[in-house]
Amino acid sequence: MTDSADTPSPPSSVREPRVADEPFNDTTADVILRTSDKVDFYVYKNILSLASPFFKDMFCLPQSKPASDPSVGDGTMASHPIIDVSEDARTMNLALRFCYPMRKPTMTELKDVGPVLLAACKYDMDTVFDVAKVSLAQSRLFPPAPQDADVPFHDKAADIILRSSDHIDFHTHSVILSFASPVFKDMILSHQKADAGSAADGNAGHATIINVSENSRILNFVLRRCYPAHVPPLTQLNDAHLVLAAGVKYGIDIVRDYVATALIELVDQDILGVLSIALRYRLNDNSATSPHASITSFCAITHAAVRQPPP
Repeated sequence: MTDSADTPSPPSSVREPRVADEPFNDTTADVILRTSDKVDFYVYKNILSLASPFFKDMFCLPQSKPASDPSVGDGTMASHPIIDVSEDARTMNLALRFCYPMRKPTMTELKDVGPVLLAACKYDMDTVFDVAKVSLAQSRLFPPAPQDADVPFHDKAADIILRSSDHIDFHTHSVILSFASPVFKDMILSHQKADAGSAADGNAGHATIINVSENSRILNFVLRRCYPAHVPPLTQLNDAHLVLAAGVKYGIDIVRDYVATALIELVDQDILGVLSIALRYRLNDNSATSPHASITSFCAITHAAVRQPPP
């Protein structure tokens, strides 16, 4: 006996229609738009007529009620004119929501924007077309082209590119990163193995690109501490927090110790904030990677905090 879970679903051409979700399930509406994947959208002619000259002209034509159609979503007899459309339910749902007086959806993926644009052109929906064009131009759909970081991370001869969350490329060297961070070492080996298979496609010789979640400002602090380069002072507590988080994430002890020292200078900016960060990242923990430095830093931070005058 065949398990029901293994039974293939019927093709959309023979599938029973179902009713769309709110607000397109209102049976007091006066027409049904049936999508290619058999979803029935109950809509109002007056709203569609205002949004679409195409539908307005269509509704002026004689409409017959398909009383012989017994399957309208809930299995009842059809009591509304049914208009079959070639769009699927996802596309029609988005297009109709832009026509209705309701909160407008956000389209962040090309797989949504493209079909909605086509539907807007087909049905002459100017409002939907304008919204879809704006969505198409959004940076989330087409991220800006990466820019190169400043000196010293602009060396085109470097073999690793760390790409920040704001699309800045840091040209770095695998030897230096691997020496400074065991996490970077593993990431580099993993990406280089993946890139090895692309050599046959003519991509040999290109730097390995690794995307990281840190923005360029924070990544710059972290990498400068790994390189024999000038490291700007950390003057903002939020920067110190994010740099410390990155140092812990990538297992870079020198970054951790660098921030611990910087926190001492930031006590007067936010005493509780500094102490909270010190405790959260175990700057007082004997089990830390550099226990002596951690305890010394925490004691110095605490001493600096105690010396602060009361507010």
